[in-house]
Amino acid sequence: MMSRLGGTVKIGKLIDNNIKNYLLQNQSDGKIVFSISGSNAQKQALEIKKELKLLGRSVRYVEAKNTATILHNNLVEKQGDFTIVNNQIFITEAIQPFEDLANATMAGLKPTAAVACCRQNWPAC
Repeated sequence: MMSRLGGTVKIGKLIDNNIKNYLLQNQSDGKIVFSISGSNAQKQALEIKKELKLLGRSVRYVEAKNTATILHNNLVEKQGDFTIVNNQIFITEAIQPFEDLANATMAGLKPTAAVACCRQNWPAC
């Protein structure tokens, strides 16, 4: 689906306003790994990390500056990438297939061919 939306970087779903509880429910085993982008993101992330550590959980906050960081830290699969917009919290469900686009461009395909290539390889399409 992402390849059909052109320059879309992320697709997210609105969740309740409690990132800590969301993480506890969706990353119940092992180390909690998460990132937050948006207004006051780093401050909120450090507060959440502190609260989770007080509960005895091992926690890693990732400062995701781009979709590559989100991908390589498996934040979509772990349900750990959050975006705050207008005091609403969204969990990332998909990110742009930048690796497919880069591979297609390196293979010499035109942009339209690169998008078609992504459509064939992207499971959500």
